[in-house]
Amino acid sequence: MQSVPIKVIRQPGLEQLTGLSKSTLSDLQNPKSPRFDVTFPSKVRLTGKAGKPGKAVGWFSNEVIEWLESRKGLCCTKPVR
Repeated sequence: MQSVPIKVIRQPGLEQLTGLSKSTLSDLQNPKSPRFDVTFPSKVRLTGKAGKPGKAVGWFSNEVIEWLESRKGLCCTKPVR
């Protein structure tokens, strides 16, 4: 695997990197959703103080890329002969 610089990406960057919609990404992170994926990277809070959390969140790009690479083996297409 190539060395990827660690960078925090926000929601639009996450959508662009994964190719998934905002609602699908929300489902992947929601334990009550049938599409919940425990392996999906956790978001990190970017603002706020103890007791007063801010609203800005992001994801580490290297964790998202690792998650995407782990999905390669789950492809459902038939091999070409």
